[in-house]
Amino acid sequence: MKNEAFYDDVSSFYDEMTHFDDALKKRIEIFNSIFNRCELKTIADIGCGSGLDSIALASLGYEATGFDPSAKMLNKARVNANKKGVKAKYKKYSIQNIPKLYNKKFDMAIAFGNVFSNIPQDEIQNSLIRIYDMLKDGGVLFLQILNNDKILKEKQTLIGTKEDERSLIVRYYDYYEDHLLFNILKIDRGEKTKGFLLKTILYPYRKKELLGFLENCGFYKIKIYGDIKLGKYKRDISKDLVVVARKQAANEALTKQKNFFQFQ
Repeated sequence: MKNEAFYDDVSSFYDEMTHFDDALKKRIEIFNSIFNRCELKTIADIGCGSGLDSIALASLGYEATGFDPSAKMLNKARVNANKKGVKAKYKKYSIQNIPKLYNKKFDMAIAFGNVFSNIPQDEIQNSLIRIYDMLKDGGVLFLQILNNDKILKEKQTLIGTKEDERSLIVRYYDYYEDHLLFNILKIDRGEKTKGFLLKTILYPYRKKELLGFLENCGFYKIKIYGDIKLGKYKRDISKDLVVVARKQAANEALTKQKNFFQFQ
């Protein structure tokens, strides 16, 4: 199944599966904690899905613009933003197709939720270059993927389950030489024959590989963390690999005067 079609299909139960309301409260707390002394205004949410991060950012007063190739996910994001009473912009673009009118428009770009593991190997370098061009001088990329060094070492099949009186949702991996197959099985408890299975390919980029891509694009001051709270990264323990990287600034002294991104 094509990646876009996979997320179109998942959109109907994605928020239920990820506990959207609880996750939103946590995101607002985290963003408020790590961004509260940063001079941020415009933030791009790359692969925004149903709007978790863009809505959290908009709730804190930032100008958030979400980009995603899934029309149905974007519809969910707009509904969720309306429910939460916040304003965020949503645009239907895959990363490489984001128009050049967005170049140098953003203080920060975030890409959470394992977004970059959805990008094929022959597209990831150009995707990072596209984000680099969207950032203002001195702007920051804040990126999270799963810790694939740990995943590929353990090769655990079952990712997680969620069940209630209506359905059972099982997420699991199949392992191949150069990719993972991410599976979501949803079973209707009332009529088990109504279940369905969705699949998409993920590309398990390791830490060294991802850092190489970032350096090749021109990012510098690259820092590694183990979660989006900026905890310490431990190769064999951390669930996530989080990277904070900066775009070169024409006037680095001016960037420092503006008190940008002190969470680094």
